Order: sequence, then structure tokens, then C-alpha cells
Amino acid sequence: MLWDFDEDTSNRAPSVSISKVQLDFSDYSHIPLGVITELKCLFLSIYSSPKEFGSKKNELKPNTLIAPFKNGLRFLNFVFSQVERRLGKEYIQEQCHKLGDITLLDFEEAAKRTKLEIVSKKRNSTGYKIFFDYLGSHKTKESIGIKCDADYEAIKKHIRRTLIKIIIRKQKNYHTLKPKTSIWLLRERHLIS
Repeated sequence: MLWDFDEDTSNRAPSVSISKVQLDFSDYSHIPLGVITELKCLFLSIYSSPKEFGSKKNELKPNTLIAPFKNGLRFLNFVFSQVERRLGKEYIQEQCHKLGDITLLDFEEAAKRTKLEIVSKKRNSTGYKIFFDYLGSHKTKESIGIKCDADYEAIKKHIRRTLIKIIIRKQKNYHTLKPKTSIWLLRERHLIS
């Protein structure tokens, strides 16, 4: 299930490697086939008419679209792996045919456990935010029919709360930390302003 845009991007910059213009859906083995199909439809729809999905450009380079999709697919793969642990792989592969079968709670629980950097330390958008913006767009819901309970801001808020709890727990364990350390760390990571 490799999508290769190498021929479409033959004049790309040397810094854009071949892996940046390829999307291999078989790398995401925990995501059920029905969900992969939904995401393929979403990708092709955005690629063919990006303005309808909020882009300022009439045309996107494949690597511009592939990067946030790879981020989103990595996170979804992790979400489904966590749900599989709870309900079993066979159940997920047989019963989850669409992204709407996964709840916001499933996304939040996975966000709490993942090592992926979903929240950026920088102020600019991450590939995850861009991916979830595509998933949450009106066009995605109405025209393609993809319903998804995941909301980047809700997931981000959940991650922040989890980080605050971890930092407070560490403060209690290490009496040498200053009282304002948790706030300072969160500001340093640009998680609060």
C-alpha cells in the first residue's frame, strides 16, 4: 500500500528526500482497513482541492500533505494499538470500520501514554494539528462523511493536564524544587503563556 509521488515531484529540492514523497499505509498495522480507506479518501480529496479544506493554495506539493498525514497516521496507529490492548486485535479489526468508532476518551488516553510529540515546544503548528484540522473540517464531515471525535485542542489540553500532574508529583518527591518550577517548566515548553 505504498503511495509514491516521486514522478510527480521530479523537480523537488534536494532537501526533499524520496521518503518525504512516499506514504506507506502498511506501516500502520494497527489501523483497521476501513479507517485506512477513509484516510486515503481524505488525502486524495485534500490533494485534489486543498482550498476546500482551508489551504490558502490551489495546489499542494505531495510532501506538504504527506508530512502531517504521516504524523496523524503514527498517532492513530498508537491509538488503535492502545484500544487493541483493551479489546483485542480481532475485535478492532472486525468491528472498527470507521474513525468515528473511536471515542475522544480513547484519543485522550492514548495521548497520555504516547511518546510522540503531539504538542509542539514551538508556537507554530505541528503536523498533528494540521492533520486534526483536516479531520475536523466541515468538508471532511459533510462531503466525505468522516466523523471523528478527536479534537486537537482537547487532546492538547489533556496532555497539558497530564504534564502538570507529573510535574506536581515530581515536586512532592523532590523537596528541593522551587514552588514555581511547574509553571516555569510549562512556560518553557510553551504549553502555557
